Amino acid sequence: MLRTSVVAFCQEQNIPIGALGRTQQSILVVDDEPIIRSSMLDLLTRLAPGVHILTAEDAFQAGQLYATHKPSLVFLDLMLPGLNGLRFYERVLAEDNGKQTHVVAITGAKQYGLEQRVARLGIDRFLRKPFNTVAVEHILAECLPATSQP
Repeated sequence: MLRTSVVAFCQEQNIPIGALGRTQQSILVVDDEPIIRSSMLDLLTRLAPGVHILTAEDAFQAGQLYATHKPSLVFLDLMLPGLNGLRFYERVLAEDNGKQTHVVAITGAKQYGLEQRVARLGIDRFLRKPFNTVAVEHILAECLPATSQP
């Protein structure tokens, strides 16, 4: 009822209502390598205009940003210093059970069985570094719901 009244008022006053009721989506990139964070920021800014891109260099920063912004998508480096990406996922991200946040594990490690271990934890997307633009585009298309236009 209140939303309907607000929409009606905005229309009567010629106030744009395109963003009314929508929250801005966000993506969190967690990687300890500055070049990866920077290149992902540039790539995601280009591929997902209007989406807020956050970056963190370790699990501590990632936890703070995750708690504050509840991103729709997290690109998570598995080999972080201190609390590694797998432990961070187990302690923080797994609580969503995939309902709120999509997680993409990223790594440059060539460890045997790593993809299977990641899948057993419930992370269904996996990228090896260096990854390409097409792979990231596919992930964005799958994980970020299209925003409705007014």
